Amino acid sequence: MAADLVIILLLLCCSPSSANLFVSLDCGATSTYQDAYGITWNPDNAYIQSGDTAHTADGATGAIQTLRHFKSRKKNCYSIPGEPGGKVLVRASFNYGNYDLNSSPPTIDLHFDGNYWTTVMTSLDEYNVYEVTYVPTGNNISVCVAQIYTNQFPFMSALEVRSLENNMYNQFNSSYALFLNQRSAFGVDPLSLPPPLRYGQYGYDQYDRIWDESGSTNWISVTSNASSVDVSQTADNPPQSVFEYAITTSDVSVDLSLPNILPSSSVPVYINMYFSEVSELDYTVDSRNFNLYIDDSTQPPLINAMEVFVVSDPLTAGTYANDVISITTASPGPFLISLAPFLI
Repeated sequence: MAADLVIILLLLCCSPSSANLFVSLDCGATSTYQDAYGITWNPDNAYIQSGDTAHTADGATGAIQTLRHFKSRKKNCYSIPGEPGGKVLVRASFNYGNYDLNSSPPTIDLHFDGNYWTTVMTSLDEYNVYEVTYVPTGNNISVCVAQIYTNQFPFMSALEVRSLENNMYNQFNSSYALFLNQRSAFGVDPLSLPPPLRYGQYGYDQYDRIWDESGSTNWISVTSNASSVDVSQTADNPPQSVFEYAITTSDVSVDLSLPNILPSSSVPVYINMYFSEVSELDYTVDSRNFNLYIDDSTQPPLINAMEVFVVSDPLTAGTYANDVISITTASPGPFLISLAPFLI
């Protein structure tokens, strides 16, 4: 159980979106394309000048069917033009897919802007996705993969950057980052969603946060009978769609037990829990008042969605320039290479 726990209960304060950074890189791809969700993916070669490209051998499709791997340098970094002080969501994906036919998935260190992010343990049959939210201090966002073990070469399959509103996730100041541990939408029936949009993907969430469908045979899934849900005043700008479904229990005497998704180590944790009534209650006789420990309401407990983050250590100033080849433009043509050992 985490030693320090911050729980924010978010009920149905934000300005219209000013997001202006929406970058989707298909590492190793050779051309631009649009996927089924309407997202435009670009090749990554304008953002990095090292590494070699390859196709996976596992039959994967979309952005994880190609990758860029690195054998010539211990640490290789992508550099994406950004704006100092603008909050961003950065998502990195890894699909080994036995691209080298060695059946030997590597273990990789992942860094952002000179800060340790996580250690990625890739596998033969699964792909890994990691997400961090933070405020860059420089003009470029750098994401780096670093070699840990001999003959285990780093790679990356996809890299995404999304602008967020600066007043989102602002319970911690810009000296810290939030590492996503879980983002769940409870009670969703994926079969009820209109194709080709996957629940929580771009089109449901303007910031392209991915909400995993979460269910259990021990929960009762319910659907809101409201024609619409007003989320305009909800902190952290959750999508309306997460309030259209919820989970509950059969009776007020039955606990609504959520799975333990907290890290096993002693680290600060930040949790958002989203609630919205799904039925019209007669408030002269009914109530749904509960907390995380004691429930004394006439209606059983209910929850719509939840986000769980691990809070980082204080962030450093940036990535050393000798770890990243800095490109002054994302378009083909002349570019500046800076290898001097100073902070960027």
